[in-house]
Amino acid sequence: MNEAIKIFLDQVEKVLNGSTFFVVIDHNLSGIKEEELIRTVIHSREFDLKLLEADLFQQDGDFFHELDKSGKLIPKRYTFPKTDSLMRNLDFQGAYEYLVSMLTANTKNTFWSPYHKELDRPKAQEIVNSFLDELGNSKALRFYQLEPSFIFQSLDFWKNLGSDSITAILSNHRLFFLFTNGTD
Repeated sequence: MNEAIKIFLDQVEKVLNGSTFFVVIDHNLSGIKEEELIRTVIHSREFDLKLLEADLFQQDGDFFHELDKSGKLIPKRYTFPKTDSLMRNLDFQGAYEYLVSMLTANTKNTFWSPYHKELDRPKAQEIVNSFLDELGNSKALRFYQLEPSFIFQSLDFWKNLGSDSITAILSNHRLFFLFTNGTD
């Protein structure tokens, strides 16, 4: 994972006292509406596999894996229960402020820092700018905020303690999913 992305995710985890997942899926839009592409990807086997992979490599298998009798990590489930999510398009400025609020714990966007580890706004903006630069031409990115309750309810990832989110970020050839899970 690129350093700017890793820094952003690490800082979000620190501020929210939680966990993140970052999933990247290549796509070919070719005439399909963006919202439909996101829904199709979410319901795909590739999405499930990418999340299992992210759990192993980004969170040491803590959420979606368990140890078998031999001590090997295996997925708790091979597919995740999903329903259609409410999806809201964010313009660039709205998305930018949403991402910054993950680091500043701006409660306008439901993010909070239980141990008051939020960053000051200039530092948060610097980290978000670097993160977006890594995803491509930031002005060409499209952003969607998804309702997080559509997935993983039975896997105990989101505990509804605030700071839970899914953000879909679409570039010309890639679809990025940013998951946040705040705790205590």
